[in-house]
Amino acid sequence: MADLALAVLGLGVHGSRYAEHLLRGDVPGARLAAVSRRTAAEAPRWTSRGVRFEGDALALARDPGVDGVVVAASPEAHEPLALAALAAGKPLLLEKPVAPDGAACRRIAAAAARAGAPVLVGHSHRYNPVARAFREEARSLGPLRLLSLSQRHERMDLPWQHRPPAGGALLCLGVHLADLARWTTGGEIGAVEACALDPGPGGAEEAAVAVARLSTGTRLVLEVSIAAAARRGGLEALGEGGSVDGDLIHHSLWRRRGREGEPVALPPPGPGLVPLLRDFAAAIRGGGPGEAATLADGIAAVAFVEDCRAAAAAAGA
Repeated sequence: MADLALAVLGLGVHGSRYAEHLLRGDVPGARLAAVSRRTAAEAPRWTSRGVRFEGDALALARDPGVDGVVVAASPEAHEPLALAALAAGKPLLLEKPVAPDGAACRRIAAAAARAGAPVLVGHSHRYNPVARAFREEARSLGPLRLLSLSQRHERMDLPWQHRPPAGGALLCLGVHLADLARWTTGGEIGAVEACALDPGPGGAEEAAVAVARLSTGTRLVLEVSIAAAARRGGLEALGEGGSVDGDLIHHSLWRRRGREGEPVALPPPGPGLVPLLRDFAAAIRGGGPGEAATLADGIAAVAFVEDCRAAAAAAGA
């Protein structure tokens, strides 16, 4: 069976990672056929290694020689690129967030339904060994009373990450946590009961704290920041059987009951994009999504962001 020819649209931090994994042969049965970026200065880095470089991302999205498309451009570019790929019947892997708002998400969903092509979303935290062990441990605690998730990132470099409509801590980081909450518990996030935002100079929030309740009855507390010089990926679940807490970034996880606690054994960390790309390749060949987030999962995460912002606006926060 011939290797799948994949194209990566967008060569920023995430796009370059997708492309490099494919070039190194980390995804059996798939190869990097082409990449796209608006700046032609990037071309020699790829053409010297036998990869086609295309300045027109829309043309590459429609290219009949491409079996699947990875969209890792800025979120504002996701909709036109996704619609072009889906109109050509191309399977699609969209970096998160799916799009900056729910209306764009719904247009992408309608196009995916017409195309009948698989669409996965790059919520790669699902493949983090800490997240996977946390999910298993949390589900062993009995009914969960509290799920507290926190993600912090030092100030991001790109201007769009700090201005509407595509930027802000919630779209950059909060969508990851919303997806983890649903994936961990199997529940849906209900109405956001409260949300406080710290606006940044670019117009989008630099930090946010939100409170909601999951359909499982679990209270959800979510906190994100792109304003301080620190990184954290905090996870905590509290249930009848005790608690489990850890950190995605610092690769730790503890199980606690009363005053006693013990570390949970973890496999070594690894790149989350490799198993995501493997699930994408399997989906192109007719398999299910594996552990990957579906388009519906990605849209639910964006809906949570919109609910948070609406709750904050209603409260004047």
